Amino acid sequence: MLGIIFKRYREFEQCLTISEKSGAKSTAYDIVKNFALDTIGTFTKRDVMGSCPSLGSSSVELALKKLVEYKTIKRIGKGRASKYVRFDAY
Repeated sequence: MLGIIFKRYREFEQCLTISEKSGAKSTAYDIVKNFALDTIGTFTKRDVMGSCPSLGSSSVELALKKLVEYKTIKRIGKGRASKYVRFDAY
């Protein structure tokens, strides 16, 4: 139980750090981009939403779509099985 609480605290702390890096008036795109660039390995939309609870599902989806279009990240898989990885790490 303590491990789960610690993990959630770390995720919350990471989200605060991402928001601070993005600036006071960060957009969902900025927050998701910073999350993606700070993440090692693959991540999912759910990972982003868990680390940045202030963002809605549609905002995260749109930001991920833009990041894929701009070749910042690469999408692996489709639908619910989609995972993302930084383009430079693929």
